[in-house]
Amino acid sequence: MSSGERDPSQIRRWTIDLRNDSGEVAETVIGPPGDFPLIPALRQGRPYAHAWMLTMNPAMQGPPVLGGPVGAMFNLLLRLDFAGKPPQALALPPGHCFNEPVHVPATASQHEGWLITVVDQQTGPADFSHAVWILDAGNIAAGPVARVPIPHRLRPQVHGWWVSAADLASAA
Repeated sequence: MSSGERDPSQIRRWTIDLRNDSGEVAETVIGPPGDFPLIPALRQGRPYAHAWMLTMNPAMQGPPVLGGPVGAMFNLLLRLDFAGKPPQALALPPGHCFNEPVHVPATASQHEGWLITVVDQQTGPADFSHAVWILDAGNIAAGPVARVPIPHRLRPQVHGWWVSAADLASAA
């Protein structure tokens, strides 16, 4: 891809001015190539100052885990800050990959909450082990605060969404 071409996998922010009848959509590139962008759950449909996304580690030592929608699984989690702070990154070792994270809001306003993701480890040509990782959403570079092994095989690229027990009960 030449430097002038549009990379369709870059995370972009679309802004629509609902007071303007033109229907014009302003598009701003806000992240590197990747997938599964995520903003804080409580900021859906509202302004937000940071986001997380999965991408490939450009400094990876060893082959990627093959599979997923782009042919290789994602092995780098980024926290992008749109207020000028440098991004945070959590890289996995060779043979490991992230699945789509979900954001769990914290009850304390001074905490950004948690990211929960399944991490796959390739243990053979078609064999994997899996664990749920819980990360401090504001400090992903510190690594997981907890790891919960999953005792059986999962499909790659698990998707999900966080809903609190109270919200689930009120919707019933």
